[in-house]
Amino acid sequence: MRIPPLIQDAVSSQGLSFLLSTQRESLLRIAEPQWNLCIWHRAAIQPLSEALRDLASSHAFFLRYEGWKSKLRIEEFLAPITALTPSIRTQWAEDLALLTELFCEAAGSERITMKLGTSDRTDCPVFHTDYVPLRLLCTYAGAGTEYLAEHDVQRASLGQGAGCSAQAANVRIMKEGAVVRRVDAYSVAFCKGATWPGNRGRGLVHRSPERMEGMPPRIKLTIDTIEE
Repeated sequence: MRIPPLIQDAVSSQGLSFLLSTQRESLLRIAEPQWNLCIWHRAAIQPLSEALRDLASSHAFFLRYEGWKSKLRIEEFLAPITALTPSIRTQWAEDLALLTELFCEAAGSERITMKLGTSDRTDCPVFHTDYVPLRLLCTYAGAGTEYLAEHDVQRASLGQGAGCSAQAANVRIMKEGAVVRRVDAYSVAFCKGATWPGNRGRGLVHRSPERMEGMPPRIKLTIDTIEE
């Protein structure tokens, strides 16, 4: 496979970090052991982007599907969001279908859990790893997920924040001089978790972006594999 051009490429001293590319095929490189995050950096889709910004501010929703990809009917999945026009619903469904196809190819599984919804709070303020093999994240409105490169993480401090504030827990987790990076809205992230084969103890370290007063809600898509 032709290696996509990189616009940013950070590799930790342990040989495990993230890849950022403008080519969607780069997402499939998540199978390579040196990456625990692959990002397809893409521009917002118009007029979908504008419509979803308005939707996030006016309609709260949460949708969930669990089962085989072949049985997922995405326009029916989106049907409860009655504020969508037919053309916007179709455009969004086409994008969701593309991302689902890419995810299942990378994960090597067609049994998935898809969650799509708004959030008006900071869901996971502390840096953490997910106990899943692979997760897709895409923020359609609002700020995207924040993450740390491997060389910026004190892994021994993960999960040790009981009894202290999120800020104090994060200070322990980040090495001095650590850079907090963010996945842009509309960019697509494939994130290795703790149960990806051979990746125990090396899952991507990430958190939800802080939601400040006055900021509009986010719309976030998450796709996970269903483990047997």
